[in-house]
Amino acid sequence: MSLINDFPKPLNFLVGVNGSGKTYALNKALKEQEQRAILIAEDGMPIIPRHLNKVTIDFDNMSYSYLDEGSRGQSRKVVEEENVSEKVSNIILFCKDIMKKLSLFKKKSKGQEKLYNMMEIFTSYNLNNIKIIYFDEPENFLDEEFLKVIAEFFKVLIENDFVVRVATHNSRLLNILKVRLEDIIFFNAHSQFHVLTDEVKGLYCEASAEIEKIREEENLQTDASIQYKLNLTNNQFAFDNFIEQNLQSEEFYRCLFYNKIIISEGASDIVALSSMKNEFENSLEIFNPNGKTFIPFFVKIFLKFKKEIIVIIDEDNLLPGEGSPLKHPFAITHLLKLYKEKNEIKLVIHTPDLEGFYNINISQIGTDLGMSNAVKDRNKGWLKSLAAFVFFRDEINKEQLKRHILGRQTGNFEFI
Repeated sequence: MSLINDFPKPLNFLVGVNGSGKTYALNKALKEQEQRAILIAEDGMPIIPRHLNKVTIDFDNMSYSYLDEGSRGQSRKVVEEENVSEKVSNIILFCKDIMKKLSLFKKKSKGQEKLYNMMEIFTSYNLNNIKIIYFDEPENFLDEEFLKVIAEFFKVLIENDFVVRVATHNSRLLNILKVRLEDIIFFNAHSQFHVLTDEVKGLYCEASAEIEKIREEENLQTDASIQYKLNLTNNQFAFDNFIEQNLQSEEFYRCLFYNKIIISEGASDIVALSSMKNEFENSLEIFNPNGKTFIPFFVKIFLKFKKEIIVIIDEDNLLPGEGSPLKHPFAITHLLKLYKEKNEIKLVIHTPDLEGFYNINISQIGTDLGMSNAVKDRNKGWLKSLAAFVFFRDEINKEQLKRHILGRQTGNFEFI
């Protein structure tokens, strides 16, 4: 039996890039469970098992009535009735309410029409013996408002003991429901796998231990802030909130639908890359790890998802004896260089930083933007981001950045 039809969890999402086998897997799962399942295709129409006949509903008595197939063509037709179960009644009433609201629109949009068709399925067939509902990309053609309706519908199905499986390409839908990683079935080249909560915690501990090992071996001083972050798993409340903030976010969910991920340390780098993301030949997503400390952990997470990873950091160019003593950040850079040596990531280092590497004249750009020196001094972080955006609007500068990060753009990913 496939992971899809392994039912310890009532709600699972199927996630993977196009062509990874999600639709095929749904159809296969339906065949395995055809006596008690239906599949709603991406156009909103049902794939119904042969034994399931259409019905009408008596809403006053909450009962199904349908024509006995054996009496077709006879002068006295036999109408059979069956009470609707209480749990199915809850589903029917939800769908009836949505259909009533959608009926107010004289001319429906494609999204409204699809949602109406989906709701109508649950009022047109006897669901008393149905346990599993498969959805193939239900989000297609639906706007934000209707995505929330679908999300609420999934909750109603689950509350009434249905099992729901959803193939999706929509990070917004995942974010509305705050889907946990362990509730996602990942697809990669027609293989399926889960990533469990304990595995995520284990990867975090593994990354932290690797950083600490290098810090101790290199006799680097402790950075109290980084040390706290590395020890997050010692405080379950803190770690749970970190997971919810970072792994149940729309930004993170978006990364699940791309083969290639850029993890960037600096805000300026993210601004520059985001402004030209749609111009890259290769399909990729940009991820902000919210601090250098967390980069090794996210590398491990994305490798677990079988992603190709580019990490962008600034060089740690402080030498021993110059200013502050060496601390944790140098250990993190060292670890990322080890990942690069093992061909796990492509590592891009800006020396000393993005602005210095590309000779971005931040002060002059600030002046061009009408900022006084006082305004520049009070808004250094904002100015750096603005300067990066302005600088990389220039086509020559943009191409320089793309070449440095991706090298020669080809259809294949290259580690260099």
